[in-house]
Amino acid sequence: MTTPEQQIQSVQVESGEKPLAGKVFLLTGASRGIGAAAALELCRKGATVIGPHRDPGKNSRASEVVDKAAQFGGKLISLVADVTKAEDRKCLMHYVKENFGSIDGIILNHAGGLEKGADEKYSLNVNGYAKLALFEEAQKSGTLKDQALILDIPSMWSKFCFTGVKQMDVYEPVAKGKKLGEKLLREAIRLYNDQAEEGCHIKFGMVCGQGVAETITMRLLDRIYPQEVAEIKKAAHNGKLPEITEMALAVADMAKGNFRDEEVTFVGSPQIKDNEMPTALPMYSPQTRYVDSLLKFDDTRSFGFYRISDKDTLRHFSYFELMSLTLGTGSLSVTEQHTEGHFVPEFGLSILPGHKIVAAAVDLASVHLEDNDPDFIIPRLKRIQGIEFKIPALPGDNLSFTQTTDRLSVNIGDMEATTVSGVEFEPRNLEDPKNMTPDRLIEAGAQTLGVAYIHSRGIDDVLPLFSRVGPLEYHREVFPGELLEMEAVLRGESNKQFQGDVIFRVDDEVVAKAFGYACQLRARTSIERGIRMMRRGLK
Repeated sequence: MTTPEQQIQSVQVESGEKPLAGKVFLLTGASRGIGAAAALELCRKGATVIGPHRDPGKNSRASEVVDKAAQFGGKLISLVADVTKAEDRKCLMHYVKENFGSIDGIILNHAGGLEKGADEKYSLNVNGYAKLALFEEAQKSGTLKDQALILDIPSMWSKFCFTGVKQMDVYEPVAKGKKLGEKLLREAIRLYNDQAEEGCHIKFGMVCGQGVAETITMRLLDRIYPQEVAEIKKAAHNGKLPEITEMALAVADMAKGNFRDEEVTFVGSPQIKDNEMPTALPMYSPQTRYVDSLLKFDDTRSFGFYRISDKDTLRHFSYFELMSLTLGTGSLSVTEQHTEGHFVPEFGLSILPGHKIVAAAVDLASVHLEDNDPDFIIPRLKRIQGIEFKIPALPGDNLSFTQTTDRLSVNIGDMEATTVSGVEFEPRNLEDPKNMTPDRLIEAGAQTLGVAYIHSRGIDDVLPLFSRVGPLEYHREVFPGELLEMEAVLRGESNKQFQGDVIFRVDDEVVAKAFGYACQLRARTSIERGIRMMRRGLK
């Protein structure tokens, strides 16, 4: 690494009110492409940017970026450092410490990975291991402020490279390297935050592009895979790939720090963010909305995200309510309190959510199993063959439960309202930990599919009412603090109905699968009439 005196090129920051004034960021790969555009946008918003690049032969190109920053009074410091080399990382952090004391964050702009002669090991190193090493060097040198940010800039393909998203062969090694970088950073930052003193917290975020126009990578892929790139363009927002300037704006916006831990900003694909979700799912209250944000990947696939909280572990019914049912003589009386919070008051509906009925059914099946097999310690739900909702339950209804060998019926009077079949459990020897109840997981999948359909079709005057789902598989519990990723795939639609499947993941690990969701679409204005028609047989 050359000395700072030889490489530093800087100008003074323009005075005035700017959202990032006084902040200092280290941004890798700032001499060209997305890195250069992001550096300029950060400077334009008042930040000081330290922009290392690894090739001394590109100094003239880096100087051009510095000169552009100077035109609007920005301070961009360009120096040569190869972050894949331990000595360069050490010298880089020494320079930061000596000249700034500490910085507000590190922004990790990925290398392309498709350079001539590059192999899979190259991408794993430059896009994966080097990022972790740079973060660890920053920790060791004490150059990160107590509330610093780490921003990663992967691609859409790398973000979902271990899901059903198909990779282009030549890009797959690059995607794996970038995914490795995300994984290593996420784990290291979580560990740091767990061990940090009070008041010290590093926030991790990502900016993902859906194939960014003008970049060398995209031009190369367009030559090799013209048909695939054409499909990507078609699926992108407004039918065109995002531009480098859009990526830069997204990076600068996240640099303000106004985002949740591990939040992802997607550029180039339609996205519903946390503050927009109440509009996308207006029927649900904040307590019963299980989707924080949603990305539309293409015409059939969307990804929903939800941060699990303690409220998701609470049981819906009291022990005494359920015990009266286990005796086989009582019934569960539906009250307004049972329906509270499901639909917001504006919709004027007090319905017992179907997933709460499923919760009662699963709890009863569990108790029945324990009564008949005392050695089956703390049952853990493994599978449900199918769930069918026939009649909605309203306040004042009395629900009775009839259980056979492989089927549990929920009845309102003489009418079968819901059936839950093929409930299977497996033993767990440890004490039952607090986890998201399986019924809420089912509801989260239904909400993701519903908002994905409404969003992808551009409609906003209907409500999705799910009537069937199954089979469902549970691989492990999910716990408060974990980020649930739901891959929702639409499988078909006809006559105001649609079907779909949902794969649930936490950190790329599949935790559950739900197949065969079936949904009817009802106009908001006719929802009450539809419910009355469904219940007509009760009168």
